Amino acid sequence: MAWNNLLRNVDIGIAAHQLGNNGDFIPFTHHDVGHNYIRLLNILSYASFTLSHRPILTPRGMRRLVERHIITPREREILVSASKLPATQKHNMVLLWITRAVIEAREAGHIRGGSGFEEQFLEQIDSIRANYGAIGGELQARMPFGTWLT
Repeated sequence: MAWNNLLRNVDIGIAAHQLGNNGDFIPFTHHDVGHNYIRLLNILSYASFTLSHRPILTPRGMRRLVERHIITPREREILVSASKLPATQKHNMVLLWITRAVIEAREAGHIRGGSGFEEQFLEQIDSIRANYGAIGGELQARMPFGTWLT
């Protein structure tokens, strides 16, 4: 799926621009926050769009994510307490977390790159969000709205 490629682009872009405390490059394997959130985004997205993974979205499923160190207890609390957000939209919260983490890291000087990096990053995030939005329709074999207008 296209959104997986976009996620890879975001993850690699963040890793390539991340700096260590002394200004050295941090290897991709040590790129925890963004990488873990991208992993969580994938997990929650699959749970939102496939019935076989839907139990992950339950309180018990969220507890299991904590037990497996995929999310922290605080992150679980935030995801579970967002009662106005449907369970199948929790992945959008994680997309917001990724966005805020990267913007704050850039502003704090942990990620090298100026406004051009941020603009490209935000375009990638917007593309990911748009692709996620189309998955439900694709799974139900719906025709995209713009297809029959042309």
